[in-house]
Amino acid sequence: MNIRFAFVLFTLLIFVGCRHQNDTSDTAVRKNLPGTWHSDVAPQTESKFMVSANGDFECKTIFQGDTNGIQTIEMEGTFQVKDGILIETVTKTSQTNAHIPFVSRARVIQADNHEMVISPLNRTNRIVWEKHTS
Repeated sequence: MNIRFAFVLFTLLIFVGCRHQNDTSDTAVRKNLPGTWHSDVAPQTESKFMVSANGDFECKTIFQGDTNGIQTIEMEGTFQVKDGILIETVTKTSQTNAHIPFVSRARVIQADNHEMVISPLNRTNRIVWEKHTS
C-alpha cells in the first residue's frame, strides 16, 4: 500500500469533535462529528471531510505527487467512536491499488465543535482538524 495513502487514511481519523471543556466522551464526539472538516495534513497536502449525522463520510485529499504533479484521492466510508477511539472504515476510494475495506484507528486527544486533535494509534504524531460547517 502506498505510504502516502496510509498517511492520508490516518489523517481521516482526526475530525471527531467536541471539546466543551475538552469533553472527549464518545457521546460528545459523536454529537460534534457531523459537518465539514479541513486539515493541512502534511506539506503540500490538504484534506477535506464531509461527515453526515450517521457517521458516513466523503473525503477529498489533494497533494503534490512525487512524479505526477498535483494528485487527488477521493474516499468514502464510515466513522465510529468507541472508548475514545475514532474508527474509520474506508469502503470506496479512487486509489486503484488500495485494499478495501481499510480500517484505521486514532485516539481522540481533544475535540470540540470547531477543532479536533487526534493521534493515530501506534504513532506519536498529532493531527489537527478544523471544522468549517456543522
